[in-house]
Amino acid sequence: MDDKSLDDREERLAMKNSRQSKTEIHADQILQALFELARADRQATPMLLCGVTGLPTQQLRRVLTELDRIGLVDVERCRLTMPGLVLAASSAARLKRQEDEEPD
Repeated sequence: MDDKSLDDREERLAMKNSRQSKTEIHADQILQALFELARADRQATPMLLCGVTGLPTQQLRRVLTELDRIGLVDVERCRLTMPGLVLAASSAARLKRQEDEEPD
């Protein structure tokens, strides 16, 4: 394998890892948004989630479908499942602790 092929392969792998990271970030944003909406006793909708997260509709639906597939979200009801609630609550608590520890 020549250097150019190796460079191209590394670049494609880096792009794939970047996409995965973005998907994970978007998944976390959606989980947190669903968690906060539930805490505020507000029914989530895809349109509301787009507004809260800033994600385009197609991307939001793709990530919601993946979260549904792994059991963290009930996509039809647009809400967290119990495992999704546990994950979102623990993530929110961790973020709160980090914020509290930051110096002013």
